[in-house]
Amino acid sequence: MYPASNSYKKHRLIALCLVGFLALNYPILYLFDRAELYLGIPVLFLYLFIFWGFFILMTAMVVEKNTKEEG
Repeated sequence: MYPASNSYKKHRLIALCLVGFLALNYPILYLFDRAELYLGIPVLFLYLFIFWGFFILMTAMVVEKNTKEEG
């Protein structure tokens, strides 16, 4: 059996992947597919880059948090 921290890490990463798949799915992307600009950037591109950064940050937090607890 795996230690409890590995189990939580796996569950959190799976949940994070599901959130990523849902956030990058067509119905959600369609909400941001507009001909409008925000600070000179199309809204869809702004959403994609902000979500991409958020996803990387959350993944790093999940991985680093459990690494520090183990060692």
